[in-house]
Amino acid sequence: MRIVLATRALAWPGGSETYLLTVAEALQRLGHGATIHCHEEGEAAELARERGTPVETSLDAVDACDAALAQDAPAAYELAERFANVPILFVAHSRVEVQVPPQLAGVCPAAVAMNDRIAEHLRALAVAPEVVRLRQPVDRRRFRALGISSLRAPRVVAFGNNLPRTRERMLAAACGRLGYEFGVLGDRGGAGGSLHPEVELADAQIALAIGRCAVEAMACAKAVYVYGLGGGDGWVTPSTYPALEADGFTGRGTDSALDVDVLTEELAWFGPTMGRDNLDLAAAHHDALDHARELIEVWRRLGAPSPQPSEAAELARMGRLQRQTEETSATFEMAAQSRGMALERAEADRDTARAELAALKGSLRYRIGAALAWPLDAIRRIRARRRSRGR
Repeated sequence: MRIVLATRALAWPGGSETYLLTVAEALQRLGHGATIHCHEEGEAAELARERGTPVETSLDAVDACDAALAQDAPAAYELAERFANVPILFVAHSRVEVQVPPQLAGVCPAAVAMNDRIAEHLRALAVAPEVVRLRQPVDRRRFRALGISSLRAPRVVAFGNNLPRTRERMLAAACGRLGYEFGVLGDRGGAGGSLHPEVELADAQIALAIGRCAVEAMACAKAVYVYGLGGGDGWVTPSTYPALEADGFTGRGTDSALDVDVLTEELAWFGPTMGRDNLDLAAAHHDALDHARELIEVWRRLGAPSPQPSEAAELARMGRLQRQTEETSATFEMAAQSRGMALERAEADRDTARAELAALKGSLRYRIGAALAWPLDAIRRIRARRRSRGR
């Protein structure tokens, strides 16, 4: 299929922008042609081009289209005008009016909802489309387990855009009480989000995130605490995952009131197996190829044709896939450098600890204390042997 993915803006990296790039690449990996159409360009559009996905600011530059996807109402209307009789699938990312399907019958016969909250909203519309409930997709080639464990305290990142300063201060205070390192990954004051969060997540063990960011952190094998602009719902675990996913990891699925004391208590429950469990959940439920396959099934059911590509089109697609591979390889190179720096820090921490221990053991105070403690240690050993014999 020749597919156009349309949005108003592809300027800076956010949730809907990353979704569009993820789907475009997955569709190309399945053998289809994918072109992104937007009116406003920026860093996100450049990243798409660098990774081999064509980006056009005018639909006149698109020769043909068999199926289309829109993630805002103006884009859907523009697609319907330019490509008559082409099935347009709408992806609703929020309940904001512009991200709701057009309220004219026949423009978008079906709409994708990636959580139950949005699905219920779509069904309540005056012109309600067929609702297709899918899960948030993640490119598991990009977002994967990278980095190494540090000898230092766990590192925590608040991952996502537009975290309120009051919540950031609460998180910093809670982490400070626990001795955790704390940082922020995302848009701060309109500066724009990260183009390569998969690299910046590498040396963290815990991510506090909502929505798509929570899924991306899960795919990177991070322990994830759902917390952000809308509130907090706690740790993602195999037992909590179904309810949190159904709500879209919004942080608004419970009535919990979080303050510094509660956050401190709950973050203290961090365990090293949480990241591994989340990696398994992301692999089982959020693979972008599975999501793209389900989109193709919907388009075909809506009547989209599947023409055979020409040799030139197939060679062009293979070239774009090569670009994706090269860009991903470059990202891994950055991740390897980050891992090397983390390893150097860990080795420095180890050497410092060994030197401090050697200095302590060589001090007069330590030798006197060890000598005084020796009889007590001997008595404890004797009592322990007697107890074991008594059993």
